[in-house]
Amino acid sequence: MQRITAQHLARAIEALRTMTMERKTALADEVFQQQPTLFGSFLVLTRFGVSFEKMEFLLERLFVCFLAMR
Repeated sequence: MQRITAQHLARAIEALRTMTMERKTALADEVFQQQPTLFGSFLVLTRFGVSFEKMEFLLERLFVCFLAMR
């Protein structure tokens, strides 16, 4: 079992920072295809009244973790 290192996280954060909105959309599709339950858990938060700002924060964290695990 591999671990996510600080280096993996740093690379994932940098990769996310440089992504265009089009690439982030493609990444969301990829997360949905590979981890539909995880992505669904994110989407359902809107039904619990989670604000857009918090949803954006959570989506970025989801993307960083996904990219780091790749």
